[in-house]
Amino acid sequence: MSDEVLTKEKRMKVGPVSPFTIEADDSSNSDLYIQVLGGLRMSSTIKQVKEIFDKEDGEQVTRSTSANMIDGLPRDIPGQRLRVNPAECTWECSDPLRNDQETLDKIQRAINAQTSRRTNSRLRGIPTSSGKLGVDEMKTLIRELLCFVDSGSARVVKGIKPEPEDVNEMPGRYLLNWSNQGQFNQPRYEDELEAWKRQLNRMA
Repeated sequence: MSDEVLTKEKRMKVGPVSPFTIEADDSSNSDLYIQVLGGLRMSSTIKQVKEIFDKEDGEQVTRSTSANMIDGLPRDIPGQRLRVNPAECTWECSDPLRNDQETLDKIQRAINAQTSRRTNSRLRGIPTSSGKLGVDEMKTLIRELLCFVDSGSARVVKGIKPEPEDVNEMPGRYLLNWSNQGQFNQPRYEDELEAWKRQLNRMA
């Protein structure tokens, strides 16, 4: 059996997009909010120096900028990670700090040094969350994650970043509004939007 046939069979089994993992890595240290997952909040990497894009003399340049860190914090604090498995329609959001008590203790000491309010409770990191989605939600989620990666707010840390064309080939339809379960007088899917707009125009 040829390599080409094997490749086709594998794609039929796992789909056009293989599992991959992103890490929140926003240039302003801001959290990410994943809409398809109900506004799931992901803490970003925190770095003392961030590379940001700015315009100078009409050109796009890269410039280092202070991240306004608290004195004493570790130089680089990892962000939360989100792993998706398109074939199984599953996702898992984890915090690398959950198993790094040494770094958590350094963070806590730095915070305690900046405030008069101290606590004896140790930082533990954010618990892992996970779930299973329908094909529509998974397809829409992966496109949302690609938007974060392409905008520089996240990076792929494991697996291969899919191409937009690969996501388009996935089963399912893109959701227009992930929270719309049919109870609103609005289209649930993007491919229904134009017909809905034409209907509104006829009613006007």
